[in-house]
Amino acid sequence: MIATRPIRSDLPAQDQARAAAILLLALLLFAGSLAGRSGRPAAGSGFPPLPASAAPGAESRRPAVLPVAAGEARLDLNMAGSEELQRLPGIGPVLARRILGARAAQGRFEGVEDLRRVPGIGPKRFERVAPFVRVGA
Repeated sequence: MIATRPIRSDLPAQDQARAAAILLLALLLFAGSLAGRSGRPAAGSGFPPLPASAAPGAESRRPAVLPVAAGEARLDLNMAGSEELQRLPGIGPVLARRILGARAAQGRFEGVEDLRRVPGIGPKRFERVAPFVRVGA
């Protein structure tokens, strides 16, 4: 058995408690960053995912997804936010921002074909996305 001796510190008890609290906070922040860099709980963490309406900056509006037929829904390009657009095949954060930027700069989409004016959406990507989108009245 190894003999141990108490650790001697020149810090007062209040400063030791403050240092311990700071260390604990740093460990909690580090553990949180390991759970997921997106600010959302890690999968399997026991927390349900946040709904799109709870996202920062989400505004109260009509739903962008309206049912078309049993089991199907099409996304309204004039109502969808970034998170909703990213659910489309081949659309990531960069293209979602470009779509929103085109809508803000050039006005509402008049038809699904207007999606082709967005840089990065060529004929192939348009063919993949077109069945999942619509333009509301």
